[in-house]
Amino acid sequence: MRTIEVVPYNPNWPALFEVERLQIFKALVSSLIELDEKEADLVALGYEAKGEFGIERRRYFQKGGNERSHQIHAFATGDPHVFRHLAFRDYLKAHPEILKEYETLKIRVAESCDNDIESYCEGKDAFIKNYEAIALEWVNNAEQIVDDKFNH
Repeated sequence: MRTIEVVPYNPNWPALFEVERLQIFKALVSSLIELDEKEADLVALGYEAKGEFGIERRRYFQKGGNERSHQIHAFATGDPHVFRHLAFRDYLKAHPEILKEYETLKIRVAESCDNDIESYCEGKDAFIKNYEAIALEWVNNAEQIVDDKFNH
């Protein structure tokens, strides 16, 4: 059974991400659009294909088994799920106090979920939905400001 654990930020993660990104890029360079056909390449890199895994039109991959170290959320270019995921991420990066609140929630839920991934996800769901909506509005407002400034 996988242990659900929230660990402190590791400053090596960006460099580790770049190493993994390069391996994935090399494996999929011929066509990221045809991900279904490239699934074997990701499996060869140690990823487990999980299908949509709860999000329509997503292809989800995990690496590391019960000690998961990496995950990939793959969507078709332009899929609305990409926009909402990135909006949430960018909003948290721009609002460290909300990021800290999310971190605290994740730790609390991880400690109380008895390693049940559904309980863990459920424990974060209301927070994510709330701040995802705020993040989408935040991104849309920023885009409107840029459009108004440069297109008038």
